[in-house]
Amino acid sequence: MNKLREITDKHRITLLLVHHTRKMYDPDPLNTVSGSTGLIGAVDGAFVLVKNKRTGSNAKLIISNRDTESFCFELRFEADTCRWDFMGNSTEDADEENALCFLLNDFLKDEWSGTATELCEELKKHDSSFSLAPVTLSTKLNSLSGLLKKDYAIAFERDRSNKTKRIFLRRAEQ
Repeated sequence: MNKLREITDKHRITLLLVHHTRKMYDPDPLNTVSGSTGLIGAVDGAFVLVKNKRTGSNAKLIISNRDTESFCFELRFEADTCRWDFMGNSTEDADEENALCFLLNDFLKDEWSGTATELCEELKKHDSSFSLAPVTLSTKLNSLSGLLKKDYAIAFERDRSNKTKRIFLRRAEQ
């Protein structure tokens, strides 16, 4: 991934890699990307197609980006035309994102800093039903940063200047 990143940075191009998911279910689609979680951590964005049933024609396309809002679209495969048709936006991710915002609002007293792994551990202590992977949490925090600041007065920042990627959360002024 580092070599590919060097090429894209040097030539200022976008590279689309196609990879497969594992068969084992996970409530977080990003965790189903086969191989190391470093794959998702090394890219700026990921598209994961999750079929409701392996032989069915309905699916969700989850789009998660490092620097923009995430999306989830309902799709249906049309065998006659061999294409996926857009059926609408999914509300499932919105419910999950609202739950994360509520949890962070309840958890954060003044300010907090640490790694995504450390934040996952803290949130799990705060709410035993919390189950996001560190890379997913980091991605979701990034995509929700505007909502967190606007609706919950929580400022989110990241520092990627050293080998350990740190997350900073603090109460923001409204």
